[in-house]
This record gives sequence, structure tokens and C-alpha cells, in this order.
Amino acid sequence: MNIVPDNFGVLDSKKSGGGSAAAAKRDSEEWNGSEGHREVLAAIEAWGRRQSQGVSVRPARTETGPKDSAPGLVNRRISDRRGGGDGADPRAVRVDVYARDVVVKRKQTFSHPRPGGGLRGKIQRFSEASRRRLMFIARNVCPLPVMLTLTYPAAFPTDGETVKRHWACMRKWLGRRGLGGLQILEFQGRGAPHIHAYLTGPVDKGAAAAAWYEIVGSGDEKHLRAGVRVEGIRKAHGMLMYVLKYATKMQQKDVPDGYENVGRFWSLFGGVKVESLQVLEGARAAVAPVVRLVRNASAARRRSVGLRPRHDWGHVGFQAWDVGPALLAWAARLGINNQTFVA
Repeated sequence: MNIVPDNFGVLDSKKSGGGSAAAAKRDSEEWNGSEGHREVLAAIEAWGRRQSQGVSVRPARTETGPKDSAPGLVNRRISDRRGGGDGADPRAVRVDVYARDVVVKRKQTFSHPRPGGGLRGKIQRFSEASRRRLMFIARNVCPLPVMLTLTYPAAFPTDGETVKRHWACMRKWLGRRGLGGLQILEFQGRGAPHIHAYLTGPVDKGAAAAAWYEIVGSGDEKHLRAGVRVEGIRKAHGMLMYVLKYATKMQQKDVPDGYENVGRFWSLFGGVKVESLQVLEGARAAVAPVVRLVRNASAARRRSVGLRPRHDWGHVGFQAWDVGPALLAWAARLGINNQTFVA
């Protein structure tokens, strides 16, 4: 709807007689009662009704509809209304609270099918998305106080499938001793793969070295003595610092020339999982106060470390670091436990 006519505020010099008062009055009489004038009056009346309800006059962003959708009016606080026609869905928004972080998920509805899907191709490199997932796992996994490092001798395999078979045997050996954890694959400067495994408990270095020596079958006595290293992680956040250190050494994640079938760079094993401690879900309007609480706490946390807060447009999910403990304490005070909010 075009609420302003093309000639609004402009007088034709021929028609107005040089801009006289009589000509201006004539133009005003022609404009009053016209279709454009009625549209302006209707828009002003609509503005007045919505202004009393706290609504801003600006075109609505139609993220779920075609580009030529008719504009409308949107609410100033959009976090509980955006997302596309699922405001009454009791599972439109889900808030997962983990040991350290909080993940807000919003259900998406689309008027057109989204592209994508199909079979995933072979892993060629350590991607940025994989690094972010690894950091999330390291921040919220259970304590892993022991780091086990497995290296190869002078002669090492250049096929990732062989390395994965060796690790599968070592993983089963650890599992029989009740150990699980997080393993990360890296490459040394000479191009040899080596594995860091963060474990849930202690392991005997001599026994682990003998098992790894037998699995690899190198026959090199030097490998038996130096192929395994076991380190204790004393501080509670030490494992996270180790993972942060190794995850940021991207040069050790570059696949060497001639190395094939690299596969996954990291994985959890031995029954170790990262699970949410609290789940809050419900309709958008019902969960909006919780989402605002998470968003404000995340913004304060980012400002405290010199980072700019991330803007939440209200139609996609987001992740808030170091907000989990505060939200768990808030839920405990209110007696909320895995609750579904009803609008």
C-alpha cells in the first residue's frame, strides 16, 4: 500500500497559477476524498491503534514468505513472535542447559522447501564447524583428569582407515578397564598421526604402552618405550585448556600430502556423553522471558571479556557461553525441572 501519493507536497506550476493560495486550495480539495487520501487516513488510524499496544510502525521482515509479501506492522519486542507461524506450538522454543553453556533452539517453518540434504562426502580437513563442536563438547563434558598420548614409530601408516582400526583396538582395551573419554587426532611435523585421549580415570603407562605396541605391531623397542605418554590434569578446567590449546593448533590439523581417508578428527568413546541438565521448552511467548534472561546474561559475559554482544533477531537459535550455572541456580530457586511452558 502506497500511503504517500507521487505528487505529495509538489504543486504543478501551470495548474497552481505560480503557487497562489487559490491554486493550493484547489489542489487540496482534489486530494481530499481521493482514494490515496482514504488510504492515508486508514494507515493513520491503524497506526494509532497499534501505537497504544506498543507496536512500532515499520515494515515487517518476511523471512518466511516470498519477497513480494505485503508489508505490515511488527512488535517492538520480536523475540517471542518471530519465526514463522508457530507461536502456539508447545515445542516452538527449546532451551537446553548444560554444565557451562546454554543452547537456545527455535523451530523453523518455511513456506518453501530448504535446499540441502543427501549423503555426506568424505572428510577432507578439520573444519571450523568441527572445531566449534569440539570446543562445546570440551566445555560441557564430565571431568577428564588424565591425558593419554599415542604416537607411531619411524614407520607410520598413511591410511586413515588403518589408524582408525588401531584406535578401535586401543579404545576397546581402555573400555575393558572401565575407561572412556574424548580422543583427538593430530599430525606431527614429520607427517605421522598421533592421538590424544582424555580419560575418565587413571591408566597404567606400562600396560598401555605394551598394548599400543602390540596393536601397532611395529617391532621397534624404541616405540615400546616412548610410544605412549600419560599425564595427569590437576586443575578442574585443565582439560578444557588442553583441548583449547590443541584445537587452535590448526597447522597440526592439516592433512599431510599422501595421507588418505583421514576420517573424523575427534570423537567421544566409552559411554561418555554430553547431556543437558535442564530442558525448558514451550511456545515462543511463554519461553520468551527465559530466552531474554539467557541473552542478557550472555551479553554481560561477553562484555566482561571485551567482546561485543551478539544480536539475537529472534528467528534462529544461539549458544550462550558460561550461562549454564546461573540458569541452573535460577531454575532451582523457582523449583523448575525439565518444564514445558504453556502459553
